[in-house]
Amino acid sequence: MRIKDKVAVITGGSSGIGASLVKTLVTSGAKVVFGDIDQVLGEKLAEGLNKEHKDSTVFVLCDVTDKNQYLNLFLVAEKTFGGIDVYKVAVITGGSSGIGASLVKTLVTSGAKVVFGDIDQVLGEKLAEGLNKEHKDSTVFVLCDVTDKNQYLNLFLVAEKTFGGIDIVCNNAGIAQANEFYDDSRNFIKTINVNLTAVIEGTQIGIKFLKKRGGGVIINTASMSGVNPWSVAPVYSAAKSGVIGFTRALYNLKKENIRVNAIAPYFAETAMVKVAIEKNPDFAEVIKRHGTLSTNEVVNAFIHVIENDYLFADIVKVTQKNLFEVLPKVKL
Repeated sequence: MRIKDKVAVITGGSSGIGASLVKTLVTSGAKVVFGDIDQVLGEKLAEGLNKEHKDSTVFVLCDVTDKNQYLNLFLVAEKTFGGIDVYKVAVITGGSSGIGASLVKTLVTSGAKVVFGDIDQVLGEKLAEGLNKEHKDSTVFVLCDVTDKNQYLNLFLVAEKTFGGIDIVCNNAGIAQANEFYDDSRNFIKTINVNLTAVIEGTQIGIKFLKKRGGGVIINTASMSGVNPWSVAPVYSAAKSGVIGFTRALYNLKKENIRVNAIAPYFAETAMVKVAIEKNPDFAEVIKRHGTLSTNEVVNAFIHVIENDYLFADIVKVTQKNLFEVLPKVKL
């Protein structure tokens, strides 16, 4: 699913996540019309992007609480670029916070319909409520523990029932526990169940639903610890290595127009990582040496995989400053 030559409408695009999304889409080849109440920042952003990418970007002064201004935003997009293109339907796990929440927001503001699951009901319902206020009927939250196969299946069934089908699956839920291996066997069993077993089951379920739509893309969240194992998290490293091996082994699905890929980021600035740092001094030292990624940098890698159809059974390494590296394929 390529972004190049598509047309997007974005609200709240003058700063923050919105501005990052505008830049990402434009530099990926999209035409973007974005609205905001901050005219100064909006016009400055559009002017800068149009210098680098001629006639790519239009800023419209828009207060989303004013229905007429909101409608005008879409009319400008239609008049200027001939219409609006949207993503399709995405299912995301671990979507209430961190990387998952950033991904949910990015896809919804890009025009996707998103059904996301998480064990954190409070944060999940709050996120969905906020997005639906700005993007009516765009987002559904489902309480979902990915270690429960029935709950996992229900996530997909809700998406199909609500939006008619599924085109994108992001198996993103994960945990990083301090002292996962050395303290308690229950810790490492849970680490394997969430970070590997659930990814396999989510992919298996996702394939069945994507086939109904004639194909689609599945993105599994791995980690650089799966490429270069970390001594402070041996079971986490093993699980993420398993995700990488599993993803690479699914290259034959391209024949059915299903692309399964994984992203392998360094650790990002999330609550999960913060807790691990607080509980494990050795883990904190690793983070201190390597630094962390912003969640937006990781989300940009998801978008990169979604839009580039040549990627299949690939592992995309994510480094800082939005640099992506596709690791060499290994095929027997």
